[in-house]
Order: sequence, then C-alpha cells, then structure tokens
Amino acid sequence: MDGGFDGWLVYLDADSFVVDLEFDLIAYLEPHAGAPLIARAVIPERAPTWNINAGVLIFNMKHPQTIRLIKTWKGLFDLWRAAGLLRLPPRLAPVNDQILLHWVLKLNPNLVRAIRFEHPDFINGAHSSFIVQFLRPDVKISTYAFH
Repeated sequence: MDGGFDGWLVYLDADSFVVDLEFDLIAYLEPHAGAPLIARAVIPERAPTWNINAGVLIFNMKHPQTIRLIKTWKGLFDLWRAAGLLRLPPRLAPVNDQILLHWVLKLNPNLVRAIRFEHPDFINGAHSSFIVQFLRPDVKISTYAFH
C-alpha cells in the first residue's frame, strides 16, 4: 500500500491453494472492479454479512474502502501483537486474523454491502473449482490417516 500498489491482491491462508492454474483471473476480476473485496461468507446464504472466512480474500487495492479496511485490520493486529496475545497457542488465543477482520467489517456496513460474495464452489471451500481451502467443517478426516 505504501508503495502505491493498486492492483488486485490475493490473500491465502496456509491451507489454501489454487487448483485451476488455467483460470483466467484477469477476465474474472474485470467486471468486479467496483468491489473492494471478493470473499466467501461463512454461511453463503446469509451474504452480505460481516461473517466472512478469511482463508481466501481477493482485495482490490485500487478501491479506497480497501485501503481503509487493511489499515484498520493491520492496526488491530498490531495492537494484539503488542499486547502479546498473538503469542498464545491458537486454541487459547482470544483473537486471530479472521476475528479481527470481523470486527472491522461489523463497524463498516457500507463496506460489507460493497463486497463481492462468492460461493464456496468457486473459492474457499474443500471442493472449490478455483482456490481450495480445507476448512474443518468441510473436510471429514479419516481415522485411517493417522495409522
């Protein structure tokens, strides 16, 4: 942001990856130039909502709402890090990147209404056609995997 980047930025959790390397992302993004963010609602049928999954996010860095979103999100992250709360094991931590993002979105209903919501069949699901994320509720782990 500080360097003036104004393209699209794809944010992926470590358990997310592109499965369709032939997908024409540029052609897909073109009609969504007015959206500050492309995301998946935790419960797709409830979109638009602040309750999004932060495992796959596509930010439009040209959109003024996106810059404010990221700066606020990073500011909250920095506060929690300074307090030492991000050093806790994940099961004990009161916050994470997704919860902090939810706080920012709850305070910005206009931003939420501007988000382009996608279905988990496309991004951010265990069987997505473009970018997969292995969410615990979507994936059943076989007990045989640990033998």
